[in-house]
Amino acid sequence: MDILLQLYRYRCNSFLRLKIASFRYTSICENIVVKQLDQAKISESIINKKTINKLEKLSLIGYDNDRGIAILKAAVNFSERLRNFEIPEEVQPLYNPLEENNLYLREDKVQDINNRTTFINFSKNGFTYGLQGNMLLRNLEAHWFLHCVTMSPYNVFITTTDRIKHTLQILDNMNINEIPYGLAIIKDSKTSWNQLIWPPKCKVTSHKIAKTITFAHNSQSKDLFYKKQRERKMWWRKLTQNPSRFLLTESRKLKNREIIDIEVLFPFGNIIVETIIYQYDVHKLFVKTTNSKYDIDDVHMIEHVASLDWGCLALLSDSYEDGKSNQILLHPKISPYKVAFCIEKESNETDSDTEKLSRFIIYLNNILRTKGFETILVNTKEVIEMCLVPFVVTVAQTSLKNGIIHITNRSTTLAEAIHFTDLVKYIALRCSHSV
Repeated sequence: MDILLQLYRYRCNSFLRLKIASFRYTSICENIVVKQLDQAKISESIINKKTINKLEKLSLIGYDNDRGIAILKAAVNFSERLRNFEIPEEVQPLYNPLEENNLYLREDKVQDINNRTTFINFSKNGFTYGLQGNMLLRNLEAHWFLHCVTMSPYNVFITTTDRIKHTLQILDNMNINEIPYGLAIIKDSKTSWNQLIWPPKCKVTSHKIAKTITFAHNSQSKDLFYKKQRERKMWWRKLTQNPSRFLLTESRKLKNREIIDIEVLFPFGNIIVETIIYQYDVHKLFVKTTNSKYDIDDVHMIEHVASLDWGCLALLSDSYEDGKSNQILLHPKISPYKVAFCIEKESNETDSDTEKLSRFIIYLNNILRTKGFETILVNTKEVIEMCLVPFVVTVAQTSLKNGIIHITNRSTTLAEAIHFTDLVKYIALRCSHSV
């Protein structure tokens, strides 16, 4: 981290103070009045750990791998090219109207009652989900399954806790247990997690977990254990608004095993969302057989267990920062609904025009649903805010003529104009689990 700070200070600090990062090139009329930039309005650039964390949040670059370093180098090289670029004197930087007038993008207010009852709450026996909460839990599970099972570089087979030995025996008999390979289990666990932050008079008797068991040779198992730690931490960080909150704890060494947790830091206490275990002895899982093609003594096991319930609570808590904007922002990949629709009304609009736009919205809605994206049809913007829909598609009378629709990103309130035939591609790039 210190190396990154020095790199950014050296490469970017002088550039950021002397020039504006982006310029708008326009044709200039003869009588245009050029307003010089007031240097007093430019504050000194500060590159610190908070800046680096924000960069990681925005770009989701992992700095602990070769690909992340390559991306960072490319960004620095591009910044160096901008620094050495000669800007014509007739081109002057334009003020950002938000900065000049001290405007804020939005002032969202959390609907306490609605959000509390429609997402997640604690009852006497543990977690209770509402309408949106069930969708959030489902999307988080689907996202986990895609990355840990479907997209795994090796074979991963679905089983249950009571049939692990039976499954391993079948795989051995069918000769499809080439190491490394894994097993995946999704179940309700009665193991207690995060007892220090339980609400008063509440006992979490069970929580839903998603577990993957990976078998590897002794020579490869330690490296795989460290690789799993990096992958799982980065997986959680990509879903959060504040990646620096998700950290790996100190490892705990017990008999025949080593354990490390992924912990989320909050002012009210820390939440463990995943546990990664390195198991040396796996004899109890395998049925002794003379036909096995490898020595069981040479097999080690890496297990990572994610709590979907505690994960939902951590992501919701992370998405709401009290004292800043009172705004809840979930990652589009796990948000209950991805898209909502809105009609831009005009003064001369007739009932027939409104009906045509409504049919157009239904058409767009059906296209997205057939591609597997969750959408919601509502009549008011208040419901859109309550359901935390990340993207709002707005149609107008001109949309029926030229096919242009506007998509507003809820996190930035910025709208983009696209052709309706590109809607599926636009949403897929931002909401698809596989991207």
